[in-house]
Amino acid sequence: KRSLDVADPATRASLKRSLAQLDADARELIDFTVWNFTAFTKITKKRDKRLKREPAIRERFTTLVKNRDCCAATSARKLIKDVHRRYADLFCGGSTTEAELELREAARAANESAQSLYGGQNTIATLRFGYRAGVAATLAVWVMWDCVEVVNSVHKKVSHDSVAAKAAWPLFRACGVLLAWHWLWGLSLWVWNR
Repeated sequence: KRSLDVADPATRASLKRSLAQLDADARELIDFTVWNFTAFTKITKKRDKRLKREPAIRERFTTLVKNRDCCAATSARKLIKDVHRRYADLFCGGSTTEAELELREAARAANESAQSLYGGQNTIATLRFGYRAGVAATLAVWVMWDCVEVVNSVHKKVSHDSVAAKAAWPLFRACGVLLAWHWLWGLSLWVWNR
């Protein structure tokens, strides 16, 4: 068995990250082939249902495509086995089970950092955060404006049907306080985890 004789921890960490990324990419490729095959069978099934007078193609094409690399993902599966074997040889003393567990943990940690509130490469999470922050800001401005209007209407002795005049106003305030507490707690966690 080979062992990695690199004293530089940065090189070891870089190699571990590269193998973990290669493992994650191969897993995504396998997932893609599964989705691809599922879509292919559903499309041909729908085609056979709609064109009942035509000969059915689902079974014929499914048997033709099922064992091809685009649906069986044999290359990706071989790549995963090779990555596990190399990682095991270099970092786990030859134990492929331990290597697979470490690679999955590395992929999970990378995925969590990508989905964190501010960090990572995940643009969807950033977009979702921006949308939620915009909605919360819009609601806050609306409630504040309504409060200002109520104060102005009281001074002008004008009847104004506002949120603050409703019986549910204490509930709105409680929800606002809980929302503010939640956001401040998240901000505090983010600041102290940096």
